[in-house]
Amino acid sequence: MTAFDLEAFARLQARPSEIFRRPVRPLPPPPPIRYSAAPCVPLPIGRPRTLAAVRYPRARPAAPTGLDGLADLLTSALGFQRYEPANNYNAHRAYPSAQSLFPVEAFVVRGPRAWHYDAARHALRPVGETADGDPAGAGAMIAVLGRPGQLPDYYRELRWALTLCEAGHAVQATAAVAQALGYAAGVHTDFDDAALLSAIGAGPADGWLPAALIGPLSTPPADSSTRIGSAPSGGVPLPDDTVLAEDPVLHADRLAWPASHSLGSDDPGSDPRPKAGSDAASEMGDETGASWDHVLFTRSAGHSRGGFTASPATLPRQALTSALAACRHAARQDWSGLGVRLCLAVERVEALADGLYAWSPEAGDLTLLAPGAHLGAVQSAYLYPSTVMRVDTCNVAIMFLADYPSLIGSHGARGLRLSQLAVGALAQAAGLAMAAHGAFLRPARSFDPDRLGELADAKDGETVAYLALCGQARLDDLLLDLRV
Repeated sequence: MTAFDLEAFARLQARPSEIFRRPVRPLPPPPPIRYSAAPCVPLPIGRPRTLAAVRYPRARPAAPTGLDGLADLLTSALGFQRYEPANNYNAHRAYPSAQSLFPVEAFVVRGPRAWHYDAARHALRPVGETADGDPAGAGAMIAVLGRPGQLPDYYRELRWALTLCEAGHAVQATAAVAQALGYAAGVHTDFDDAALLSAIGAGPADGWLPAALIGPLSTPPADSSTRIGSAPSGGVPLPDDTVLAEDPVLHADRLAWPASHSLGSDDPGSDPRPKAGSDAASEMGDETGASWDHVLFTRSAGHSRGGFTASPATLPRQALTSALAACRHAARQDWSGLGVRLCLAVERVEALADGLYAWSPEAGDLTLLAPGAHLGAVQSAYLYPSTVMRVDTCNVAIMFLADYPSLIGSHGARGLRLSQLAVGALAQAAGLAMAAHGAFLRPARSFDPDRLGELADAKDGETVAYLALCGQARLDDLLLDLRV
């Protein structure tokens, strides 16, 4: 597959309207999770209260240990949070998912041993050839993988992008919670796909999309200069995989990628980068009155009954400031070098003039591109009518721009995967910050990227890869607590 083919694939992913004019090409069913015969590892019962005393965005001075700490992390970041009786799609977690179908799975990995996090059973279930071992032992990592076959056929090839964007949300939620708990955990995207698939008992033809590793979880902070997410030198060849050759969605993502980080070991010195909670808090602004526990529970894409409209209230400036600070922190720590930048259409934000603004993690300051109201233009590029979603009732529309040709040139075919993970991760960081200030962030892929690109003054090669609509909910709704 040539760079031209990859760019064509990227352009197709960015244009849902073009995908939906094509015949449906069914994906294989979602790959099975191959459990081993070993007994499962029950997680401690009782809702973790560790994060109830930690104010967002600060961190605990020391992480909890053993299986209790692992349960805190998994249930807080990846477990069920709430059920909304008035919502057609349930149940909700600390990150968004298309129709709450959650085509993303998490595994605890220690070298060749792995356990699937089964949120419904509140347990870790051994997979592959795992027969014994302690999932909370030294070198434990959280692996996040997607399986686009979990999404309905009518999403067509867009399932690739939707799954990876959601995986980015899940990875960022896991990393943020790990750091809030006091773990020195980093995000790793430069691992060997084949080694990870082998650990969970899967094969390259099963249809999994490996996303990232988070950890190690039991390693104390240590000095290291290793950069995560950097591409190795040279081209990135695609394998000769005849099984997937008929499916361009999975074939485009099936890569031969050299390993530069292990899947975890019993060596506690393998952590490449520390995460300092106090540094994160200082970079992301003063702590709020909300606890991490509350932020994760209330993180929302907004409550609605039928057509979606947000509150006409003015959004506090600190909510937007905190969201951008969280994006900057996430980009610098885990998603640097990918060139993602933002364009924001802003209306009714306290102490900020209505207008179109440019922002990048490197610069950190909002730059006014054009004054006035622009959410109506975003509405015109949205693929749902205003009777379904009133964009102009929101306060902010964040457009995430990615340069696909540059990413392919610098990272090979892997660059497309990284771009989708990165925009999802930055949106997740912003969404948690919005929740801390009582606001919502509603991500979307249903838009015309050409019209949005014109609005955002996209540069040559840039495409609007993701859209996040932010505001305050018009309705207070019943939320049923699903936390263990």
